[in-house]
Amino acid sequence: GEEEGAVPFDFESGTSSGGGGRGSDQGKDNFQILDEVQRGKSGPDCVGWGSPFLGTKVFTSESFCRNELDQQLETSRDKINNYMDHAEKEVLRGVIKGKIPREKSKDFHLDFSELKASLSLAGKSGCRCLE
Repeated sequence: GEEEGAVPFDFESGTSSGGGGRGSDQGKDNFQILDEVQRGKSGPDCVGWGSPFLGTKVFTSESFCRNELDQQLETSRDKINNYMDHAEKEVLRGVIKGKIPREKSKDFHLDFSELKASLSLAGKSGCRCLE
């Protein structure tokens, strides 16, 4: 089922989980080797890996967590951009039809800078070892 809280918003109820299909099985083997090396360096054994952005989802390795995080962040950014484009087109349509005065069209500008900043922060924070 869908993971509650994995995505902070859901515009046209498009699901954002899933994905996969990236790389080959050989790539997964390389990730597992890399994870063993990283785990050896990091010291404490992790019960799993996670990110606040992904909610309560726990991953067996940092690379699986990072892959899911990157996909979710990309999906979220795409949704913001699609929503902004859609809103801009609707305002333009309103101006063209004479329903919105041209000088008032700027009043409809949507500011997603805080949301984009939090997505950026989630990307920089990455995944953490859950002990």
